Amino acid sequence: MSVEVMLFTRKDCPNCPYAKKLVRELAQEMGDAVRLEEFDLDREEDFLTALQNQVRSTPAVVVEGVLVAAGRRLVREEVVKAIVHARARVRRPEM
Repeated sequence: MSVEVMLFTRKDCPNCPYAKKLVRELAQEMGDAVRLEEFDLDREEDFLTALQNQVRSTPAVVVEGVLVAAGRRLVREEVVKAIVHARARVRRPEM
């Protein structure tokens, strides 16, 4: 199973271009292990999705429903760690 990674950005966000580049690169490197969904908070339907995921600032990354980072420049290692931990949870069967 792949890990769901949600990236939330806005047009006027100074850290969003870097976040897009970083998260897209990670998704490409990890291949089928990651399912990336991108959301533009300037669009109403994406803004509602952000609210449902407790996203209040951009850029923001949500991995398997857990808000990993928001409102600051993303740190590659932080996002990778969240994905690796989520993969371990996804692989482990629920009891």
